[in-house]
Amino acid sequence: MGIIKVITHADAGEDYLVNCYNYVTDDHNKYCGAVNVRSDDALNQFMAVRKYFGKVSGNQVVHFVVVLDTRFCNLETAVNAGYRIANFFRNEYQLLFGVHEQTMENRKGKPRSFYHIHIVMNPVSFVNGKMYANNWTDVTQFIQHLQQATGDSQWKLAFGHDKSIEELLE
Repeated sequence: MGIIKVITHADAGEDYLVNCYNYVTDDHNKYCGAVNVRSDDALNQFMAVRKYFGKVSGNQVVHFVVVLDTRFCNLETAVNAGYRIANFFRNEYQLLFGVHEQTMENRKGKPRSFYHIHIVMNPVSFVNGKMYANNWTDVTQFIQHLQQATGDSQWKLAFGHDKSIEELLE
């Protein structure tokens, strides 16, 4: 079973976007990928779209943490999953993702996950300037995509303000 955490900071400023970008691109990542942006310039490209559509205030970023189950046991399978997952947004949004390696154990001490993916997405559509709602309908559609992209039909969902997922581990 995978875990998806939707991190919300609707009132955060541009510094939160910068922090997310730095977290996804720093040296502890095993892999950094991008969709509709260049990973080395994603921050500027996010801001260019926001400025073009006049949406520089408000929600700066949508942040997902996707914890893959133990079937994704090497970096190559985790990166491939990252692209399959990220492609859900490819027609409208810019995003950057980082694959992190971390063995997480469940309460019985067995491995829960070897990899998790941080996805940071510009919530302003580069197509029409509409904001990603991040409401229940959007999250449900994303979970359905996760099921197809990973072959995992059971996902645990959480919302929060931080990136920790320990409370979700069985």
